[in-house]
Amino acid sequence: MNLSEILPSVRQLSTSEKLKLIRLIAEELETAEDIAPLEPFKTYDLPTPYNTFEKESKNIDLKAVHQICDRVRNLPVLDDRAPDEIIGYNECCDRKPL
Repeated sequence: MNLSEILPSVRQLSTSEKLKLIRLIAEELETAEDIAPLEPFKTYDLPTPYNTFEKESKNIDLKAVHQICDRVRNLPVLDDRAPDEIIGYNECCDRKPL
Protein backbone atom coordinates (compact mmCIF):
# COMPACT_ATOMS: atom_id res chain seq x y z
CA MET A 1 0.00 0.00 0.00
CA ASN A 2 1.33 3.47 -0.81
CA LEU A 3 0.50 7.00 0.25
CA SER A 4 -1.59 7.85 -2.80
CA GLU A 5 -3.87 4.90 -1.98
CA ILE A 6 -4.51 5.85 1.65
CA LEU A 7 -4.50 9.65 1.36
CA PRO A 8 -8.17 9.96 0.31
CA SER A 9 -9.20 7.95 3.38
CA VAL A 10 -6.96 10.00 5.67
CA ARG A 11 -8.53 13.22 4.39
CA GLN A 12 -11.96 11.95 5.41
CA LEU A 13 -10.91 11.39 9.03
CA SER A 14 -12.13 13.78 11.73
CA THR A 15 -9.64 16.22 13.21
CA SER A 16 -9.26 14.17 16.39
CA GLU A 17 -8.66 11.00 14.37
CA LYS A 18 -6.02 12.79 12.27
CA LEU A 19 -4.24 13.87 15.46
CA LYS A 20 -4.31 10.29 16.75
CA LEU A 21 -2.83 9.14 13.44
CA ILE A 22 -0.06 11.75 13.67
CA ARG A 23 0.77 10.56 17.21
CA LEU A 24 0.78 6.93 16.13
CA ILE A 25 3.11 7.62 13.21
CA ALA A 26 5.41 9.78 15.38
CA GLU A 27 5.63 7.02 18.00
CA GLU A 28 6.51 4.46 15.34
CA LEU A 29 9.18 6.74 13.89
CA GLU A 30 10.62 7.35 17.35
CA THR A 31 11.37 3.65 17.76
CA ALA A 32 12.36 3.00 14.13
CA GLU A 33 15.98 2.13 13.61
CA ASP A 34 16.45 3.59 10.14
CA ILE A 35 14.73 6.95 9.81
CA ALA A 36 17.31 8.58 7.56
CA PRO A 37 17.86 11.47 7.02
CA LEU A 38 16.70 12.04 10.62
CA GLU A 39 18.85 11.01 13.55
CA PRO A 40 17.17 9.32 16.53
CA PHE A 41 16.74 11.52 19.64
CA LYS A 42 18.12 14.61 17.87
CA THR A 43 16.20 17.89 18.10
CA TYR A 44 15.58 19.67 14.81
CA ASP A 45 14.89 23.37 14.34
CA LEU A 46 11.69 23.92 12.41
CA PRO A 47 11.62 27.38 10.83
CA THR A 48 8.23 29.04 10.98
CA PRO A 49 6.88 32.40 9.84
CA TYR A 50 6.93 33.48 13.50
CA ASN A 51 10.73 33.69 13.45
CA THR A 52 11.07 35.62 10.19
CA PHE A 53 9.91 39.03 11.39
CA GLU A 54 12.86 39.65 13.73
CA LYS A 55 15.21 40.34 10.81
CA GLU A 56 12.79 42.76 9.19
CA SER A 57 12.22 44.73 12.39
CA LYS A 58 15.71 46.23 12.06
CA ASN A 59 14.62 47.92 8.83
CA ILE A 60 11.82 49.99 10.37
CA ASP A 61 12.07 53.66 9.49
CA LEU A 62 11.86 55.15 12.99
CA LYS A 63 11.65 58.69 11.64
CA ALA A 64 8.50 57.74 9.71
CA VAL A 65 7.03 56.04 12.80
CA HIS A 66 7.64 59.18 14.88
CA GLN A 67 6.05 61.35 12.19
CA ILE A 68 2.95 59.15 12.17
CA CYS A 69 2.76 59.28 15.99
CA ASP A 70 3.04 63.07 15.90
CA ARG A 71 0.27 63.32 13.32
CA VAL A 72 -2.03 61.08 15.38
CA ARG A 73 -1.19 62.95 18.58
CA ASN A 74 -2.11 66.26 16.93
CA LEU A 75 -5.46 65.13 15.55
CA PRO A 76 -8.41 67.12 16.94
CA VAL A 77 -10.60 65.64 19.65
CA LEU A 78 -13.98 65.00 18.02
CA ASP A 79 -15.67 63.49 21.06
CA ASP A 80 -14.73 64.50 24.62
CA ARG A 81 -16.49 61.60 26.31
CA ALA A 82 -14.45 59.08 28.31
CA PRO A 83 -13.36 56.00 26.35
CA ASP A 84 -15.69 53.77 28.41
CA GLU A 85 -18.65 55.92 27.40
CA ILE A 86 -17.73 55.80 23.73
CA ILE A 87 -17.30 52.04 23.78
CA GLY A 88 -20.62 51.66 25.55
CA TYR A 89 -19.76 49.68 28.69
CA ASN A 90 -20.76 50.54 32.24
CA GLU A 91 -18.83 49.97 35.50
CA CYS A 92 -19.81 46.29 35.60
CA CYS A 93 -18.50 45.71 32.08
CA ASP A 94 -22.00 44.93 30.83
CA ARG A 95 -23.01 46.26 27.45
CA LYS A 96 -25.39 49.17 27.79
CA PRO A 97 -28.67 48.76 25.98
CA LEU A 98 -28.95 50.90 22.85
